[in-house]
Amino acid sequence: MPAIRASRARSGARFAFPHVPHPAMRWVWFWRWVGISLLAALWPGFMLALVALDDAAVLVVALPFLAGLIVVAIGWGFVWSQLALRAYRFEVREEDVVVQRGVVFRTRTLIPLRRVQDILVRSGPLLRLWGLSSVKLQTAGAGYHRPTWGEGQLPGLVNGDEVAAALLERVKELRGDV
Repeated sequence: MPAIRASRARSGARFAFPHVPHPAMRWVWFWRWVGISLLAALWPGFMLALVALDDAAVLVVALPFLAGLIVVAIGWGFVWSQLALRAYRFEVREEDVVVQRGVVFRTRTLIPLRRVQDILVRSGPLLRLWGLSSVKLQTAGAGYHRPTWGEGQLPGLVNGDEVAAALLERVKELRGDV
């Protein structure tokens, strides 16, 4: 894995590399946020507009309201995706993976590589659009609060398959399954 090997000289640790998601992740998060916001916020607005089709005075108020919601959702999505990109960090160390995320509430998760049971490489339509993937780590007993995310997620990787293969190799080494 190029990113891990390139960082050995810097950090001295065999598998250490501080990493941030690829800058294109801001657009993945942006479109995800805008899509969710528009569905959640505009549904009542569209219903109001449908009801107001008979009443021109209500329609005059409803349409600018809908346009304002769209502008706010796009603006907030842009700001939030920038902040989320700056806040997300992860590091693969000798025996664990550290994932730090959160704009308002910072969360730092340490995932022991010995306990990793699943390593998933995910590349949905938005990620594929920019040639990216995410690696998800799942440990036993974890994920009850977020079953779809897994224990930790390493988003915005250009070489997700290589990272997953190197992590799997390291997990096998730590367990003695080599």
